[in-house]
Amino acid sequence: SSATSPIMPIRSMGVYACLLVLWNYLLCITLTPAAFAVRECYLPSLCSGCKRRNAKVLDLSSAPAAVAAAATVGTDPASSQDPTPKRTRSVVLHAQSSHTPVLIRRVIIPLFKIPFVAPASAALLILWAVANVVFTSHLQPPIEAFTFFADEHMVQKGINLNREGFAAGAAQSYNTLTVSFGISGVDREQDPGVDVWAPHVWYGVPVYDNAFDISSSGAQQFLREFCQNLRDAGCEEEGCKPAGKLVLQTADAVSCFIEDFDAWNSDARYEGTEFVDKLHAFRQSKASSRGIDQAAWEQSIGFVDGELRYVQVRAKMSLLEWQGDKIKEPVLDRLEKFLDGERARAPGSMASILQTVPIDWAILATSQGLIAGLFTGFAICFPVAFLVLLVATRNVYMALMALCAVAMIVSCVLGYCYLVGWALGSGECIAGTIVIGLAVDYVIHLGHMYLEAKHAGFHTRRERSEYAFNTMGATIIAGAMTTLFAGLVMQFCQLVFFNRMSTLMVLTIIYSWVYTVFCFMAMLYVIGPEHDQGDVSWVLEKIWPSRDTE
Repeated sequence: SSATSPIMPIRSMGVYACLLVLWNYLLCITLTPAAFAVRECYLPSLCSGCKRRNAKVLDLSSAPAAVAAAATVGTDPASSQDPTPKRTRSVVLHAQSSHTPVLIRRVIIPLFKIPFVAPASAALLILWAVANVVFTSHLQPPIEAFTFFADEHMVQKGINLNREGFAAGAAQSYNTLTVSFGISGVDREQDPGVDVWAPHVWYGVPVYDNAFDISSSGAQQFLREFCQNLRDAGCEEEGCKPAGKLVLQTADAVSCFIEDFDAWNSDARYEGTEFVDKLHAFRQSKASSRGIDQAAWEQSIGFVDGELRYVQVRAKMSLLEWQGDKIKEPVLDRLEKFLDGERARAPGSMASILQTVPIDWAILATSQGLIAGLFTGFAICFPVAFLVLLVATRNVYMALMALCAVAMIVSCVLGYCYLVGWALGSGECIAGTIVIGLAVDYVIHLGHMYLEAKHAGFHTRRERSEYAFNTMGATIIAGAMTTLFAGLVMQFCQLVFFNRMSTLMVLTIIYSWVYTVFCFMAMLYVIGPEHDQGDVSWVLEKIWPSRDTE
């Protein structure tokens, strides 16, 4: 799902992760079996001195031949009417338990045998997941801007001092607003088009409004009134305080070329081509008297191929740079409302009005893209996870229970973000989709073996659960430990993003393991499918018929 993100670094990470998983799978099914075959067939002397662990021999001589074959090979007994004797099933479980980790063999399985433990464990974890759903619903975009280092880092201390250590910021500390007239948009589809993997190579071309004309007296008067309205525009949002206005209330806060043109021209009024000629002469000879435009008016008065195509008004906003999304977004909404009002009263030749802010609006759009990508990821990952679980287990009950467990793990991880005071930033949005992939691993292993227990002659919930623990207990513990320590390495990073990602990964593994063992498996102990309940193999056989049925 990350590969569908509109943000190039996130998309590239998603593609990299997909390729990594694909190559890992291909190597596991090709190189690993081949390596074992070469070792056994051609290099037996490499481990001639190794002592094999004494394993208990499973004696099934007293069991029917079909049952023995089912328990040892893993196929169904010849006759479904001849169930496996209880004594034989106990022998099988006892033999398997010799390779089961001590934690599962001596703690978890005996604990679940106590009548009230499994339902109580599942109920408590479900309640905690529901509480975390409430916590997650309160997550909001960050109030503060994204920081590269922790507050204790000397670089971040210097940045914070520069931002917060003074009663008022310098002029350079406030966002510069540019309002363009005569540009209706940007064409990014024109050949060669914007390359998502190298967006800096070609950004697109501006689309000029052919109806734009400032030479009339009405258009010029509108521009004069626009500049004054911009100075007077109120803003009660947090980002505009203490000014209470959209722009700073200083003499040079708004750079309006038409006002300087009037002063340069001694307030004489011109129209038509005469105005355009005068404006061109002003552009070539007059430097701005405003603090924002110390250079000539070449950017604010846009002549393209000798034709006046656009003009710009610039202003210093009361919004400081590098504010959090929760601070910036209301100010942006207030600005757009102001511009909507100006568009409504503008003459037709001045109706194309666009605004830009160099950095902060781009960061806000990126953050909004990450949040949108989180929900897009949920919309993709959960259905895909359900289909994977359904195909792997071929049991609709098992797939639904496993998906519920994954959803609870996701809610707990995101709920932790709220409890520790984190906002819905970049790390949290990325982790939200990664959690699903990590959480599915454990439930799919145990759920699959729970259903495979039927082929070994186990039909009750308790027997199937113990079979799943005995066969996959070591696997899920080993998988959790390797991923856990891989995530812990990033705890030593100084960059906040990697440190926080480490915390979320570690938390994901812990919650995944806990919810898989003490909630998912506990639910299987209590309400798991028995015999052929929920089995949809007959449906999948029609879609993907096996060789035996062809």
